[in-house]
Amino acid sequence: MKQWGLSICVALLLSSSFASAATITVTDVAGDALLSNTTTNATLNFGTFAHLNIFESTNHQTQATYIAFDISQQTIDELQGTTIDNAVIRLYRYLATYDNWMNVDIHRVPTTWDETTITWNNQPIKTTTDDPNYTNAYYYETQYIGNDEEAGWVEIDITGIVQNWIDGDYNNYGVKLEVNESHYNELILFSMRSSQSAINTPELLITYPDPTPLNTVPEPSTIILMISSCLILIKRRM
Repeated sequence: MKQWGLSICVALLLSSSFASAATITVTDVAGDALLSNTTTNATLNFGTFAHLNIFESTNHQTQATYIAFDISQQTIDELQGTTIDNAVIRLYRYLATYDNWMNVDIHRVPTTWDETTITWNNQPIKTTTDDPNYTNAYYYETQYIGNDEEAGWVEIDITGIVQNWIDGDYNNYGVKLEVNESHYNELILFSMRSSQSAINTPELLITYPDPTPLNTVPEPSTIILMISSCLILIKRRM
């Protein structure tokens, strides 16, 4: 029984020297662009516009966002064979017009695109049901964004998509964000990488299990508490 208790103590002490998770922050944006489907805008490129929009009007005037992050091969190699904990896109919201909430549809982009040439009409994800690249074919999920209309960071979870990129199931061409059709006349403006201020630009955060030792010694008070707990446990098992 004593040996069993000592084994538990050793395991607790060793576990305190290991990190449970690590996060990689990707700030290199390969491309981001606003798209608009109005008659006058559908053939225009907004790749160097001041912000990224997500909007849907009652008469289906739509503004959507394409964004792709340049995840380095080193990062892919480091995460190969790992099941990541989560991956989120962080976008800085500086204006929102909705009162309660907004549902945002997320799509995996299937082919290459260029932020300096992409338009609503030539985008990789099509919007007509008879096209093989119809938007629903690459739908990921719909996510809820709360009603905090103040400026600040918004996180959009794309864990499954990033895991597919890491595993080599799909190539990384980024994602498309647009308002779910259940919400009309609601708008969010996000900062993009080419914003004049060049601050609060998009980020991709990838969190994954990290078995790397921290090489740190627990605080003396922590060690004393752990040893005391172990001694009590051993006495109860005797």
